[in-house]
Amino acid sequence: MLILAIDTTGFSASIALVKNGKEVLFNKIHSGFIPKKNWWDFPYLLPAHHQKFLINNLEKTLKEKKISWKDIDAIAVSANSGIYTCILVGVSIAKILANCYKKSLIEVDHILAHIYSAWLERNFVDFRFPILVFSASGSHSDFSLLKNKKSCEIIYNTVSRQMKRKVRVFVGIGRVFQTIGKSLGTVKSTDKTTSIKKTIEAMNKGNPFKFNFTKYYKGKLQDLNFFDFMNSINKFIKKKKQLSSELINDIAASFQESITEILVDKIIKLAGIKKAKEIHIVGGISENKYLEKKLKDRIKKEKLPFILRYPVKKKYRLDNAAMIGALAYYQEKYNIKFINFKPKITY
Repeated sequence: MLILAIDTTGFSASIALVKNGKEVLFNKIHSGFIPKKNWWDFPYLLPAHHQKFLINNLEKTLKEKKISWKDIDAIAVSANSGIYTCILVGVSIAKILANCYKKSLIEVDHILAHIYSAWLERNFVDFRFPILVFSASGSHSDFSLLKNKKSCEIIYNTVSRQMKRKVRVFVGIGRVFQTIGKSLGTVKSTDKTTSIKKTIEAMNKGNPFKFNFTKYYKGKLQDLNFFDFMNSINKFIKKKKQLSSELINDIAASFQESITEILVDKIIKLAGIKKAKEIHIVGGISENKYLEKKLKDRIKKEKLPFILRYPVKKKYRLDNAAMIGALAYYQEKYNIKFINFKPKITY
């Protein structure tokens, strides 16, 4: 089954062509991020970017890959979680294409698609169920349990929100990292790429055991709300009269060590309680090498039976249309039952 997938839920727009839920023929992504703009402006700026991207790239890419509309069996689109104004662009274009070319339309949820991103370029018959999935980025933080190929139970997906002007921003774990970076001065809104590198450099240079921030976290095992934890560290930073380079590095490193220690403990304990045989780490958090090393070390040290998997490529770890195509295939084929899931929409 060949599925043309579209994703326009957030800052990036993307298109992909996915065969049988795992083989990716192409996966084209383009970000609409504008360094000089404030976050609350993006719900009004991104739709134009996403529309232009889709119009300029859909037909062009299909021709480049020598794919005819006759070859395509269905069109999939992310239709729920995300920025509402952006979702409308993808859904509108997908519906027009489906009607024009007489293709079936499969609507999936962007957050749920992240859960299945680790299935891309893999044969899921090799998976050992049940599987605990930890999915997180700037806008979501979730624990899910894949009981089998037909059932996905959302264990936790409540994410705090923060008001920025008239826009309610989701505060996922990724945004916690970004916010701490801003407080330390390593993250600048005008230079996103360099800012991330500077924050990572600070974390790598500092003493990770200088400050124990784990005491600031009061959440229960399944709780992934780090909003109060983030605010407590921000207060700690503000109390410092001067932030020397050494102090910035030590706070950054200690923050990373503390939040990673909390997350690893949650993941391992929850996997044990749910009798999971595999642990999948997906979403933007899967790019965090510090977390990956800590997880692998813990599993090895304690001789735990868990198989640890990540999406096979970086482009599947962040927002992308290939994961939309993957979920659409499995959702259609197995009529997956999603338990305890609520879409996350912001305006």
